Amino acid sequence: MARCCRAGHGCRGRRTCTRTNTARPGSNVLVACTLDGRLAWVSDPLPGHWHDTRCLTESGVFDGDVPHWMSDKAYVGTGILTPIRKPARRELVKWGRNFNHEHNAIRVRVEHAIANLKTWRVLHTDCRRPFTTFAATITAVLGLQFYRQACIALTVFKGPANSAAP
Repeated sequence: MARCCRAGHGCRGRRTCTRTNTARPGSNVLVACTLDGRLAWVSDPLPGHWHDTRCLTESGVFDGDVPHWMSDKAYVGTGILTPIRKPARRELVKWGRNFNHEHNAIRVRVEHAIANLKTWRVLHTDCRRPFTTFAATITAVLGLQFYRQACIALTVFKGPANSAAP
């Protein structure tokens, strides 16, 4: 039997070299939500090897006039409010840490909206369908998600269905 010629090639101590490439094609999907955590907009799937700022400009939602947008550090330099980066070989000053804490306390609602969106099984597991059909799949999931969100909002607005007025 032949020995493996490369480390990390999937052999895991076996004598034969068998390639175990289970990678699936990735994609980027941008999510925007309101301050109360409700989905407001979701982009079409974009190639997974693109940087987040390129996805933002290619999606068409970015018009440059975004003083009220917040995001993570991936969007530094786009005019969007981002956390303050730690200087090289120094600690972040106290007001910078406080700013980042407050920023992340607000931005966590976006992360919760993304986590809520990923409760759909097709979005949190590997998509085994052809990659070209992923746009249609995510559009169907988003339609159902926005419908579910509207039903929850309507239930909260009207109150419980079984409460009868005296």
